[in-house]
Amino acid sequence: MQQIENSLSIKGQNVLIMFVVDFPGRFFENYISPDLNTAIEVLESEIPVHMISLKKNITLNVGQNISVPSEDYHNVYTISSTPSCYMYVYLNQSNFEIVR
Repeated sequence: MQQIENSLSIKGQNVLIMFVVDFPGRFFENYISPDLNTAIEVLESEIPVHMISLKKNITLNVGQNISVPSEDYHNVYTISSTPSCYMYVYLNQSNFEIVR
């Protein structure tokens, strides 16, 4: 995980990485702030991502990623029999615009 974080942090100072591990039968609800450009990438297992306002489900496998809409909630479910591991990659757009 540290190696992943270091490789992404080199690309820009406005990147924040958050690793999540969740257990079978559980879900993680998250709200994305308007200033953040956010992606989820799966590191272990298979996870459905439910984008609430879009009423859309997308299932991701290891190595796959998806952008998550800002100013909205989404749920990430662990449907496998083993824990899931995924990461959020946040790019703070407001700081990025100021730095430019």
